Amino acid sequence: MASVPMPFSLLLRTSRLLAASVSAAALCACAGGKAPADLLRERALALSVSDLQMHLSDDTYQSYAHLDDHGRNAFDVALWRLEQLRKPGAGAAPEATDNLSLSPIGAQGPGSSQSLAPGSPLGARLAAAPVYGRLSTELWTDEDLVIEFARARALGRLRRYEDAANAFVRVETEKRLLAKAARDHREIMQVFSSLAEATTSSVQAAEPAGQLPAIRAWIRAWNGLAVALGDSEYASLAQLESEALEQAEVEIYAADGDIDGAIDVCQRLVTHHRLSKLYPRHLIRLGDLYAEVARREHRRAQTTREPLNVSRYEHHLERAFAAYELASEARKPTLRREARAKIESLLAFHEGVRSDVH
Repeated sequence: MASVPMPFSLLLRTSRLLAASVSAAALCACAGGKAPADLLRERALALSVSDLQMHLSDDTYQSYAHLDDHGRNAFDVALWRLEQLRKPGAGAAPEATDNLSLSPIGAQGPGSSQSLAPGSPLGARLAAAPVYGRLSTELWTDEDLVIEFARARALGRLRRYEDAANAFVRVETEKRLLAKAARDHREIMQVFSSLAEATTSSVQAAEPAGQLPAIRAWIRAWNGLAVALGDSEYASLAQLESEALEQAEVEIYAADGDIDGAIDVCQRLVTHHRLSKLYPRHLIRLGDLYAEVARREHRRAQTTREPLNVSRYEHHLERAFAAYELASEARKPTLRREARAKIESLLAFHEGVRSDVH
């Protein structure tokens, strides 16, 4: 792999240039008097690539633009269409001519040293990452390369990083159409694949007491990658990974019965991800946690015959209402309805508590 210039050389070619290259490759054969079936296939490829191209600029961290009115994911749809256009055997595995295992970058655990600069440990591991071997398939046409490149782009946006890296390798190794762009994308997908693998294995291998520190460490690693990627479209994927880990942290606290701890972590989640499309969902979760504390206070008063701690009860009740009310302003109708239903349910509960107290 080529050396990594400062600050980070894996930024992608612009989507506009990609659109021009893949569209030209898909349509260039149409003037050659091909059979109707071939022309239909090329037409289907051009349409599939065009549909994919429309959504490559979507920020899947901030918006639902990649989902249609029925919840179908544009990248899932594009991938399915492209799979139908692949020739038999096009997905063959690389030959085992090199060391094909991609060892986890940062497997020792992420930290402040996990910079992507060339001299850093992570940068050095990235520069030394292996390139997969040649495919044991017959020579592909330009059309095959376009299909595989588009598949890889869809796979990457679906967070299937290892599959995306392998697909880019298939294009890169042919050293023809889109090879340079495939190499750039493959390099960055290897970073994501290694980091994702290391995150999962580290968290799963940790003892219960060590899971939270491991999660926090990998949150920092993903945040660092997002910063390093700058304005790249892939920065939003790193943000998605960080957000998912913070959600997991909330649920670990909640599962252990530490609702106050879960509230603290969920507040950080809400603060860190105000720009996320899931911001209303995080607010609803925060409201649920506050509401649970209020309900616990009521249950405690009923079961112990002690007076209700009105101050603690009302504090958490008000915070729950505030979180739900913010969530009820979401753009997505389903989230608005869910938040409003939570408010109605909590109001009914509160009326019942008032009748018990008075």
